[in-house]
Amino acid sequence: MYEKELCLPNFAPEHNYLVHDFELPLPSYITDIHFDAIILTQTFLSKRQDPGFRQRLNEVYAFIGSMQCFKIALPQDDATVPTATDR
Repeated sequence: MYEKELCLPNFAPEHNYLVHDFELPLPSYITDIHFDAIILTQTFLSKRQDPGFRQRLNEVYAFIGSMQCFKIALPQDDATVPTATDR
């Protein structure tokens, strides 16, 4: 998991990255940053099926949809099963 989630900072350190642990509060300045891409990894994506996190996802992370940048999702394919709410 570490290698997958931190592959860019580890293998292309010449670029700037902001790595956020979703278990921590999201900093308020995050929406002031212009990102070239937002990468959602398996630990974030796996929580979308948790009802408690789903509400937080809708409240705190909804801005991601309107960000003018690439969005990349890297789920763990063998553990991700789409639900009716994912469609």
